[in-house]
Amino acid sequence: MIYGKETNTDVSGWTATAKIDLASSPAPGSQNAEDSTACGVESTGTDYFTFTCTMVTAATSIELETSSAKADLAEVVVAGLLWTEFPVQPGTKSSTGKMSLVAKDAPSECQVPDYQDIEGMTFCRSAKYKIVPGISDGKFDTFRKASSISITFDGDGFELHDIVIYNINYDDFNGDQSSTSNNEQEVVTCAASQTAYEAADCVGMINGAGVKVTTTNDDAGETEENFGSAITSNTGKSRRSQTYRIKDTAVVVKKITFSQDFYLADINVYGAFVSSTDNHWTYQNNVKAKGVLTCEINKVASSGLDSCEDCPKGTNWKTAFGVSGDPAGSELVSCPKCTAGQYSTGGSMECTDCTRGSITNTEGQFECTKCSAGTVSRNSGNDLSTTECTQCPAGFIAATEGLDECTNCTDALQYSNSDHTLCDSCLKGQERNAAGNGCNDCGKGKYRPDTTTDKQCMNCGPGEYTDDVGQFECKVCEDGYQPNPNKDGCYICPIGMKKSSTDTECESCTIGYHTSGNKGATECTPCDPGYKGVEITSGGIASKKAFECVACEKGEYNSEEGNDTCTPCSDTTVATETAMPECRLCALGTVRVNSTHCEDCLPGQYNDDQTITQDSCPVCPYNHFSTQKNSHTCTKCGEHEYAEIGKTECKDCSDFGDLKAALEAKPNDVTVQKCVADKGAACEAVNITDSYGTYNLPFLFNDDSVTEDCVYDDPSEKRKAKFFCEIDPLDKTKAYYTSEYGCFKTADTEKYDALANNAENEIAKDPEKATADLEALTNSSGDGAGLADLAATTGFLDILTAPAPEGSKNATVISPEATKNVINAVSNLAAGNMQSTDIAEAVAVCDKMVSSLKAIAKATESEGLVKSPNLAILKTPAKTDDTSGAPKVSLSFNLGDPDDLTSMSLDDAGGESAEPKEPSVAIESGAASISVVILKDDSFFPTKVSVRLPKSDNKSALEEALWDSMTASSNSSSNDTGNTEVSKSIIVNSIILEVDMGDSPAGTTLDLFIKPAFQVGGPDSSKSVIDGYRKVQIVYKCGVYMPKEGVWDMDSCQTVYDEMRVDAGVMCRCDHNTSFAVLMAAEEIDPGYLESQSIMSKAFLGASILGLFATIGLILPASAVAKSRSAKVNMCFSFTLLLASIMFLIQDFLVKADNTGVIKLQSVPCAVYTMIQHYLWLVVFMWTLIEGFLMYLSLVQVFGSHISKYMLKFNLAAWLIPLPLPIIGYFVFTKTHIVGGVEAIEHNYMADSMCFLKPKTISFFALFFGPLVLAILVNLVFFALVLKVIRSSKNANLSDRELFLRQLKAAVAVMVLLGTGWVIGIFMNIPEPHLQVTLQYMFICVNATQGVFVFLFYVILNDQVKNYWLEKFGISTASPSKSNASTSKSTAGNVYANTTAKTDDDHTYSTAAEFPAKNENNANI
Repeated sequence: MIYGKETNTDVSGWTATAKIDLASSPAPGSQNAEDSTACGVESTGTDYFTFTCTMVTAATSIELETSSAKADLAEVVVAGLLWTEFPVQPGTKSSTGKMSLVAKDAPSECQVPDYQDIEGMTFCRSAKYKIVPGISDGKFDTFRKASSISITFDGDGFELHDIVIYNINYDDFNGDQSSTSNNEQEVVTCAASQTAYEAADCVGMINGAGVKVTTTNDDAGETEENFGSAITSNTGKSRRSQTYRIKDTAVVVKKITFSQDFYLADINVYGAFVSSTDNHWTYQNNVKAKGVLTCEINKVASSGLDSCEDCPKGTNWKTAFGVSGDPAGSELVSCPKCTAGQYSTGGSMECTDCTRGSITNTEGQFECTKCSAGTVSRNSGNDLSTTECTQCPAGFIAATEGLDECTNCTDALQYSNSDHTLCDSCLKGQERNAAGNGCNDCGKGKYRPDTTTDKQCMNCGPGEYTDDVGQFECKVCEDGYQPNPNKDGCYICPIGMKKSSTDTECESCTIGYHTSGNKGATECTPCDPGYKGVEITSGGIASKKAFECVACEKGEYNSEEGNDTCTPCSDTTVATETAMPECRLCALGTVRVNSTHCEDCLPGQYNDDQTITQDSCPVCPYNHFSTQKNSHTCTKCGEHEYAEIGKTECKDCSDFGDLKAALEAKPNDVTVQKCVADKGAACEAVNITDSYGTYNLPFLFNDDSVTEDCVYDDPSEKRKAKFFCEIDPLDKTKAYYTSEYGCFKTADTEKYDALANNAENEIAKDPEKATADLEALTNSSGDGAGLADLAATTGFLDILTAPAPEGSKNATVISPEATKNVINAVSNLAAGNMQSTDIAEAVAVCDKMVSSLKAIAKATESEGLVKSPNLAILKTPAKTDDTSGAPKVSLSFNLGDPDDLTSMSLDDAGGESAEPKEPSVAIESGAASISVVILKDDSFFPTKVSVRLPKSDNKSALEEALWDSMTASSNSSSNDTGNTEVSKSIIVNSIILEVDMGDSPAGTTLDLFIKPAFQVGGPDSSKSVIDGYRKVQIVYKCGVYMPKEGVWDMDSCQTVYDEMRVDAGVMCRCDHNTSFAVLMAAEEIDPGYLESQSIMSKAFLGASILGLFATIGLILPASAVAKSRSAKVNMCFSFTLLLASIMFLIQDFLVKADNTGVIKLQSVPCAVYTMIQHYLWLVVFMWTLIEGFLMYLSLVQVFGSHISKYMLKFNLAAWLIPLPLPIIGYFVFTKTHIVGGVEAIEHNYMADSMCFLKPKTISFFALFFGPLVLAILVNLVFFALVLKVIRSSKNANLSDRELFLRQLKAAVAVMVLLGTGWVIGIFMNIPEPHLQVTLQYMFICVNATQGVFVFLFYVILNDQVKNYWLEKFGISTASPSKSNASTSKSTAGNVYANTTAKTDDDHTYSTAAEFPAKNENNANI
């Protein structure tokens, strides 16, 4: 309804439409349109109009539309229905049964499989409960009160769930309103009008209507109880319904009644049947319906036909009938008696058969009688019966009454008693007799232990017996015995058989085992080594074998116990006795004749080969003898002795007389050759076997050689093997053969070629087997492999490491097993001979092998080291540096035995060891990853100049041999200029590392630490002066192998090591991939001072120090002299020179070349000592510059030469300017390197063998030699200018000779003061040896005596100092007037004196006595 703004507003004629937006989730049962519902106008007025929507609709908003507006709206009234008045629909439920918008009361759908088929319900039913048919069919739609109705269920009952009751509403009444009958009167009373109907009790009676049910259970029988509580009844016009719900417990219902009166319209019952029988309901109306009596099924009419009743006990109901009209004319239903074997309890539809075990033997019985104990419900034919009981037969019982079958005592291991009610048990050791009525004892060999489980006596088990009857357990034969076949006793096991506690009978010993010839054994023992097992042919047990042991025959052996065969000895061993556990080699000094006999060697014979077989021992060869029986070696004849073959003593070489003539007569006689060799160095005839064949070499004198054709190479290639007779470096009184091979092939080369030719197919099929075949071939070759074998193997490895096909995503990988096989194979090859006179050929083959090894190291899947005696490989990824974040590889190895790389171990860089060990090898690199190939020696690195370390336990002899091989001092040759070249031989003195840093950028660091295999002496013993004036030193260098040139480059890497402790290790700093090793070579070094020069230096320095002490001590007391400016400068110079000289001289006492001095070489004290010496000598150079500068001012410039506070300035300049240089030198040029935890200090400031600057280094030239040269150059200029002044001096009082001598004296004095003698040191770097020695002597004479010259010119030739001390000791007296006159004259004549000076002390040189003043003739010079 819509109202206008004012009461008189005219709203007539409005046209408006209201649209209702429907709820998206309307209430169940509401009728929604599509999107909106239009409502039509119902009525209008002058100030309002009304629109109406007739549908029951759930609306969320209302929209009003007008086509025109005549006035403002004042009010809109909207009316609607409440949802709470609507019941919830079927299939849903709510807490109230009605619609609600409140969440807790909102309707919800029944969940599958639950359901609800009635509206307005508060619950959903389980699918188990169905509507009961035959009731809910509208048959009660009459005007009938509920109290007149009862509902009975025929059958076992049912499980009731709920009941829905409908009462009569007003619209259901159809009767006559004026009727006075009872029923109709009740209708009139209740329903005179609709209002009366809704207000009357007939409506309210349904509230709490008393519904009762009769229930049944096994324990309590039938009981009546109220069935739940009712839901509040409905009100309104519609048919009322009321629901009763079942209790929580299941109730089986037989009958439903109503205790309240209300008009029942209909009833729905929901429940579940408890059986599948054809059950149905009977409805009983307690109000008679006009003389008609209808009895229910299973009931009959009473005698008065006024009621229905049950059939009596012992009878059964047959047929029902109906009576119409007079009840007296009705017929009764007959209830016949039950026959024998049946019974009835009354009210039964039919009789019931007796259950099994019970009977009725007469008719009309209302119960059955149970059969007594000992009998069962069966007839004489043993068939089931319901009319008679029979007794159980013998051996059977019926233990209780009411049984229908007898129990067999046999099954219970028992027999029956006399009344057949009990089975008695037999005792242990007994069993039931055949009749089943008694027990018998078990016989011998049998037993019965248990009366409850064992049915009869049983045979004793394996290994058991009984020797008496009636036993309930068996005995066990003792060990070594077994039961007899009848199991009534035991007998002993025969020889060769045993029975232990775990056996059940005597068992045969396994062949190879025995019982030591004894019967009754409990175990078999294995035949001892030297014996074998054989079968015993008699005395055993049938079907079983027995065994014993017999000794092996001579010539046979058996090394294992429990064996059944003896093995013949091999072709090299014997068994001289029976029962030998092993064959042995014939003892040294005997020879094998056959497998059973060794023959003793006689004097003059020997045998050191235990594997040969022949009739007698070999005879001693030429020049050897044996005096004893069973000798295994022949003793070589001493020097100047010889022997023919098979001799027991040697003869004197004097027997030959003239050896030269004897040799000419018998050039091939080895006895003569020995005697000749004993006279000097010569090589005896010998057979040499190498990789390239066996060569029969003749007798040769030292330095002679012989050339042979290579055995296995094609003769057309003209390959040669050359053998040299050379002095033994370890025993220079002897000579031995050395070899140079130009050969290529060996005896096994064809096998290697075949393996390489088939490699592609074999590796493709099974790389592990292919590499194993390669290893097996190299094992058989041993150390006999050569270059051709190596070349074929590289071909094999090229296929193994070949890159994956183009486009393949998989990289080439080599399994750990294949890797190990290859490394072992190449290790075996490395033991062969890869040297060749054709260096280019050898380098090409070996370099290819090294490349193959690097490829294997990259491709292997192996983790960690893969080791073999001569070779090892390792691949490792980089780790990130903790500080910089850059990649870093750090590896440390311990070699163990350097001659066997299998003892090598890789240190755990990240682990913690209780006792950390300094590594033998360490590698650090900034590469992303590296692969390493480690080789024991330089077998794969051929060169012309490298030599291998000789094998010897004599260290001093080995050192001497190595020295000679490298320096070649005795064999050096002079060139045209007389210079002697030092041998270029080098020794590879460590393992060799082949390091590959992959694709790392240029400049990637690679630092190595390697311990040399051998050190030749210490710093002193590793230096030697040769040819009297040249000095050679053994040095250790980091070598880089250059495969293209076949040489070791010693300049590509920086080498750092402690010369005093070479064995502590050598550090190599490199930046490229290659093969690295520590090389030992001889280098000519600065010879330094020879021994005589060292003595001269010490003597002259000592004199110089005394002179400087004397100079200072004699001038300082002479105050007149000491106060002069020149004297002050000279004293500072002398004092500094004194300190520097003392420091240099006492160094020989504090520092020792063998590092045994107080100050250790290259230590911190040594560094301090070096810096102090460096500093003092620089200060000395500064004072020489100051001296030169003063001379220039005094003698050349003269005018304007005054310098105020010059001593302060000079001292500051002399002592402060040099100060930074030693500090810079030490801290800039001393570097510490760490590789693998090993620290090495690179000393480019301190010398290796003294605490002074290291010569020929940047620090030496920049910080010592440079300042020295600068000082010398400046002072040379000063010296030249001063010398010019000296040369131009004149003195008319002196002759030319006197003048020359005086000028010479002045020149020498100036040279000493200016230190120009150091200029000789500059030219000492000229490499000409003879000139160097000469200059060294000159340098010592001039500079080591500098203090002597200072004393000479400053004291002895200084008249002022000399006169002071003469006067001091009273030897002469000075003339004051003469002195004063002289002084006055000198001052007046000193034209270069400072004219602005206020006093004489202000002059640089105050008097002519200090330094000659310049006048026209310079007479006072």
